[in-house]
Amino acid sequence: MHGNREGFGMPSSPRKVRVLRRDAPNARQGKAAALNEAWSFLHAEILSRPEHRDRSLANVIVVIVDADGRLEPSAPSRVVRHLSYPRVGGVQIQVRIYNRQQALAWFQDVEFAIFGLVYQLGRAAWGTANMGGNGQFNRLRALDDVAGPDGPWRHRLTEDQDVGLRLIAAGWRGSHEPEASVSQQGLSRLRPLYRQRTRWAQGSWQAIGLMSTVRRADVSLAARIDMVGYLLLPILQMVTAVALLCAVGLAIALHIAFYAAGWPIIVFFVGSTIGPGLIALMARQRGVRGLLLALLLFLPYACYAWLTFPAVVRALGRQVLGKGSWAKTAREPLVVDAEVDSQLPG
Repeated sequence: MHGNREGFGMPSSPRKVRVLRRDAPNARQGKAAALNEAWSFLHAEILSRPEHRDRSLANVIVVIVDADGRLEPSAPSRVVRHLSYPRVGGVQIQVRIYNRQQALAWFQDVEFAIFGLVYQLGRAAWGTANMGGNGQFNRLRALDDVAGPDGPWRHRLTEDQDVGLRLIAAGWRGSHEPEASVSQQGLSRLRPLYRQRTRWAQGSWQAIGLMSTVRRADVSLAARIDMVGYLLLPILQMVTAVALLCAVGLAIALHIAFYAAGWPIIVFFVGSTIGPGLIALMARQRGVRGLLLALLLFLPYACYAWLTFPAVVRALGRQVLGKGSWAKTAREPLVVDAEVDSQLPG
């Protein structure tokens, strides 16, 4: 992108689209391998052309959208304001679920809203907002700073989390744009969702190895503590689940009266699980409607959120056993008309 006084903007003339195919044996090597090939092609085939040789790499933005992603047309213009700051290396936009009229997919939409409108916006104030796999805008100069022999992305199950944390550790700032979004397909059945979350959780177990990298990041103490907590999240999730099960088991085994032990246990664990969800629901639907929706749905969402814990345990087992291969998440044949999609509730 180029053209305005900061060096960013939309091109004034149409551009050709180049499609890169990865055929066997290069195909099915993972998302990181595909992204690294695109990065290499950008340097070797595009930026080497005479008309691009003088272009500053700081003004070249790499946008990543998944195959099922629907990028909001206004997203680039909204992201530009973040990239006008030279030290911003990446901007993540809000992720929405376009088939959210289905119950399970709607909960996933709320889950992404929690991550974006609560955690990401909070981290953006420190410059530590992380990158997601869909809807991320990365400055090419920043990607080059963290590139290895194969490219910026490493072969991790959550390569987006990995590159986002390494960008921050390299001195770049991460930002989040809540007013722009990319929509993707949600999973409508529990079994594929469980497999997906297990893969994500295993990627989080792998990311713990970045602890030493994060400790060297040039960020405030509060931001560093938050980043460490983010890396330790799978451990904290396991501790929370085990603590709840032990508390309930001890209450039953010791015949403690329900009013004396049950309610404190329920209030504490439901509150710790759904607190951010209440905030996100009210942020997404402001006013009385948002408050009523949050109060009505916080318990069902708490049940949905607890699906994470068996996935975390299974992911740890896979990581310990050295099982790192995963099949691509299958997508459902689903077509939603753009006009209908824009009118979906929530």
